[in-house]
Amino acid sequence: MGSENQEDRQLSAGLLRLHADDNVLIVLHDIARGESIAIGNHSFKSETALSLGHKLAAVAIRKGDPVIKYGAPIGLAGVDIPQGAHIHLHNLVSQYTVIEDMEQ
Repeated sequence: MGSENQEDRQLSAGLLRLHADDNVLIVLHDIARGESIAIGNHSFKSETALSLGHKLAAVAIRKGDPVIKYGAPIGLAGVDIPQGAHIHLHNLVSQYTVIEDMEQ
């Protein structure tokens, strides 16, 4: 785990990058709406209240690009997602196969 990059050293306290290839950061404590968030040289105000385990975009992610967590894609961006934005069901398209689809 020794390959921490400059941007990771400049993350707000309470944000975690799980893998070097991730383009999402994990919220480690509740973040209030309007709270300042730092990612590298950029600072943002949280647009929504976020709780433990939610995801933020570490970088801008274009519509259709993979969203990477744990070093692996967890879905595709359903819309353009700006850096620092909350990533959840409203802007993430899952690539998981629904079991009902497999049975047809």
